[in-house]
Amino acid sequence: MRHRRRASLDPHAEAGLKGEPGIVCTQIGAREHFALPAAVENLGRLRRLYTDFWARPYLRHLGQCPGPVGAIASRWRGGIPSHKIVSFPGLVVTDWYGRLARRRDPKQRFEAYLFVGAAFGRQVVAHLAASGRVPEIVIGYNTGALEPMRWIKERGGRAIVCQIDAAKVHEEVIAGEAEKWPEWAGGIAPAPSPYWDRMLEEWNAADIVIVNSEWSRRALERQGVPPWKLVVVPLAFEALGAGAGVDRTRRKGRVVVLFLGRVVVEKGLPYLLDAARQLASEKELEFVIAGPGSVPESVVARAPGNVRFLGRVGRRDTAATYDRADIFVLPTLSDGFAITQLEAMARGLPVIATPNCGDVVRDGSEGILVPAGDAAALADAVRRLAGDPDLRAEMGQRAALRVGDFSLDRLAARLDVVFGQLTSSVGCAV
Repeated sequence: MRHRRRASLDPHAEAGLKGEPGIVCTQIGAREHFALPAAVENLGRLRRLYTDFWARPYLRHLGQCPGPVGAIASRWRGGIPSHKIVSFPGLVVTDWYGRLARRRDPKQRFEAYLFVGAAFGRQVVAHLAASGRVPEIVIGYNTGALEPMRWIKERGGRAIVCQIDAAKVHEEVIAGEAEKWPEWAGGIAPAPSPYWDRMLEEWNAADIVIVNSEWSRRALERQGVPPWKLVVVPLAFEALGAGAGVDRTRRKGRVVVLFLGRVVVEKGLPYLLDAARQLASEKELEFVIAGPGSVPESVVARAPGNVRFLGRVGRRDTAATYDRADIFVLPTLSDGFAITQLEAMARGLPVIATPNCGDVVRDGSEGILVPAGDAAALADAVRRLAGDPDLRAEMGQRAALRVGDFSLDRLAARLDVVFGQLTSSVGCAV
C-alpha cells in the first residue's frame, strides 16, 4: 500500500537542537506510554523522539472515547517538549489497513509489521540525514529500528534496540500450547522467515540489546545474541490512580481471584481454568477472567461454575476491577514483562505469577511464584492465599511498596548507566 511520505514537525523543531548531539528515540505506537523518551528527557539527553503519530492538543480531549479514536488521541505524553517530536502520521493509515487485513488472515500481521517498520525506519533516516547532525545514540524498538541503527553505526555513533518479547522462543511456546490446547489455536500463525531475518539484523546491528526480563534475556541467548550485548531494563510503571486500592481486610463474601490481560493461550489461561476446576468445591472462591480476546465457545461451555468471563475492561474501569479482587493471578507462559502485575500491586493486591515474565513478584514477599504450566501448583497457591486474609493483607502492602522500584526515575537511572557504559565502551550491567 502506498502512503504519503510526510513528517509532521513542530515549527520550532530545530530550535535548541544544534548543540550537543544527544540521544534519539524512535518508536512506532505509544508503547509504555512513551516512558522511554520521557526517561531520556528527564536525563536531559533527549535530542528527538521519532514516532508515527503524536496527538496534538486539539485532539487530546478525544482520549476518553472508546475504540481507535480514543487510542489515537491518547498518543501523547506531558514532559516531552513539542519541538523535539517528529511524527509520520501517514503511517497510521497504513498500520490500520494492516490491522484490518490481518483480521482476515493472521499471517498478514507480520507483513504489516515488516512494511510499517521498514517505512518508518527509512523516514527516520531521511529526517536524521536532513538535520545535518549525528546523535550519540539511537534507541528504538524491534522491527522499527534497523535503518536508523545502520545509519548511525556507519557514522560512528552507537545503537540500542529494545526487544519487547522472547522472539522465537515466545513463538515456540505459543505453538506448543496451541498443539496441546487446539481450541485456543484460532488466530495463531507462525511468523515468516523475513520477520525473523529483520529481527536478527537488528540484533547484529545493535551495540546493546535491551530486554525487560531475565526470561527474555535467557531466550535471546538461546537464539544466538551474545551475552555481553544483553541488558535487562525493567519497564517503568505509573499508577492508574492515587492510593493502593481499597481496604480488603473488612471485606466479606467470596474471595475473588482476578486475571486481567490479553485472553490468549500464552497467558496460561488453560492452566488457570484447570486450577479453578480443582478448586470448584471451595465455595468461597470466584475466578474472574477479564481482558480483550475471544474465548472459544467450547472453553466457556466447559468452564467450571466458579469462573466468570468479564470480557474487555475499559480504561476508566480498570482500577475498579482490580479493587473488586482479592488476589491477582498471572499464570503466563511467556511475557516480555507483563505490566498488569504492577497495576495489580499498585492497587494493593498480592500476586501469583510465574518466572516467565518480568522479575517483579518476589516469592513469599509480594506474592507467590509458581512454575509456568503447573495447574496444581497454581491451585495450591490460590488455596493458600484464599485461606489466609492476614497473609493477603501483608503481601498486598508489600506489593504496593514494591511498585516504587519501577518508577520513571528508576528507568531513567538504569538507562543512564547503559548510556554511560555504552559511550565509554564498557560492558553494561544494570
